[in-house]
Amino acid sequence: MNNIQKAAIVGCGFVGSSIAFTLLQSGIFSELILLDVNRDRAEGEAMDLSHGLPFAHPMQIRAGSYGDLADCALIIITAGAGQKPGETRLELVHKNVEIYREIIPRIARRNREAILLVVSNPVDVLTYAAWRLSGYPAERVLGSGTVLDTARLKYLLGEHLQLDSRSVHAVIIGEHGDSELAVWSGANISGVPLEHFCELRGHYDHAAADAWLRREVRESAYEIIRRKGATYYGVAMAVGRIALAIVRDEHSVLPVSNLLRGQYGIRELCMSVPAIVGRTGVETTLEIPLSGEEQTALNLSAATLRAVVDALDLPHGPAVGPGPSGPGPTAVQTGLFSVVVRTLLRTAMDLRDLGAAGIRLCAFGGLAVQLVQLVQAAAQLFTLLGAHGGQPSVHALVPAALGVLLAFALQLLAVLAHLFHGRLAALHQDLARLAGLFGHQGNGPHTGIHHVHQGLAQIVQHRNAPLPLYFWILTLLYAMQRPLSFNFYERRIKK
Repeated sequence: MNNIQKAAIVGCGFVGSSIAFTLLQSGIFSELILLDVNRDRAEGEAMDLSHGLPFAHPMQIRAGSYGDLADCALIIITAGAGQKPGETRLELVHKNVEIYREIIPRIARRNREAILLVVSNPVDVLTYAAWRLSGYPAERVLGSGTVLDTARLKYLLGEHLQLDSRSVHAVIIGEHGDSELAVWSGANISGVPLEHFCELRGHYDHAAADAWLRREVRESAYEIIRRKGATYYGVAMAVGRIALAIVRDEHSVLPVSNLLRGQYGIRELCMSVPAIVGRTGVETTLEIPLSGEEQTALNLSAATLRAVVDALDLPHGPAVGPGPSGPGPTAVQTGLFSVVVRTLLRTAMDLRDLGAAGIRLCAFGGLAVQLVQLVQAAAQLFTLLGAHGGQPSVHALVPAALGVLLAFALQLLAVLAHLFHGRLAALHQDLARLAGLFGHQGNGPHTGIHHVHQGLAQIVQHRNAPLPLYFWILTLLYAMQRPLSFNFYERRIKK
């Protein structure tokens, strides 16, 4: 039986040693084992930390071996190559997966009951790799995810609004990396909607603030690495918070990286989304409400991670239910796909950020983002078709193409409305009638038209680009799975 007050840290670099110091200060463990490929490094860190014990909670800190992990309740994995200046987290993947192929089986052979907490980057991919390589139940393999990114967002919002960051309730989800997104639709300040509170503080340019915050959170790690070579204090405190939730069985909601089994329409992929964390690890993965734009961004983030994960030759983990079978894309195809999509998406986001800063490119930036999403949707469609061994039929793709063209046309009209800066009531009414031809019927992909109309209403009334056009992706995927009749659209128009 594992000792809930015994933990281990595998990897004693800057991050591992900072986590050890955080856990020493927290007083939640009575024994801490440090492992590193460099035994002298682990022993030196243990000695240095132990000399501070007279000022802290009594505990035993020592360097150990894999045999010492046999009764650890929590094993924290920080081993891996560090992120260099200018290097993305996803570019670390192949080096660190090879390291995980070595250490994860060695851990699993000695302890089958522990909780694995992955911290190495890219954390979402490596959490998935740890699950597959260990054979552990998915709920006992989690990653630090976007807990730190969420803390960065709260800190920046607190500074921006001049209030205690602990009063900020907002979350970052998706990849812990460039494709992550903030869930603005649910953000609030102790129950007060975020936009309303911002206006109480005299901030009315929400688009500019959104772009600035998104850029600051996304780029903060790169800036820290550029200035001091590595990030470790913030992530150490984030890991300390997760460890506290596990040891004290707090049932805390934290955006950790965990295996999705259909939530948000995503299967068998580790991503950072809110989950209830307690003594058994991930107790429940929460499916929080998202706006159309947020769901689209999450799908993009998932596709980015999927392309990387599918290129890895990993053993099959425990079954998570039925899914597509057949040959998938090659490693070269998925790797190239991931690089191209990340580059295009980053460029589009930068364009939109420039627009929000006042160069009047905001609307065109929003349009560019939607174009990137269209490219990704099409690429993902053919990737999935390859996995199913099928080919798209012209009969199935015609209505999908019409839907894409209609959505693009509506987006373009919204851009023109934005550029003329008018509250164009007549245009709004025409668009409402156009969207009304399709209506808000059922739960099929065509309901995206309703969300397009809602986004257009926001554009016309508030000049707030971009639009929630996840309709593009949904329509393409729907056309792949179920042939649509062109008469369907004709019947809707006639009604």
